Amino acid sequence: MNPHQQPSSHNQRPQKPLNSRELLIKNRKQISLALQMLFASDYISRRRLYWENFVRGIFFAIGGIIGVTLGIGLLLWVLSFFDQVPLIGPVIENISHQVENGSIAR
Repeated sequence: MNPHQQPSSHNQRPQKPLNSRELLIKNRKQISLALQMLFASDYISRRRLYWENFVRGIFFAIGGIIGVTLGIGLLLWVLSFFDQVPLIGPVIENISHQVENGSIAR
């Protein structure tokens, strides 16, 4: 083969497409290397990054708690319009009876 010729495609094996796990591993390695370079160059402070992620996690948790509270409250409000709720009606009646009497049946 002449050194100026390009190899023909029939001699090369086609590359197998990467599955999602292989892509994730490859992306993690690339992200890890990028972060190492940024930390080494003092472009990003580790302390600031950890603090920002900590605060983000706190706000994420508070938002989740508020969202779940509003969702359950809305569900209970909608269910209060019905006299009988299928499947869970007897359970709800038992709970309301116990709350009215102030005691738990044993």
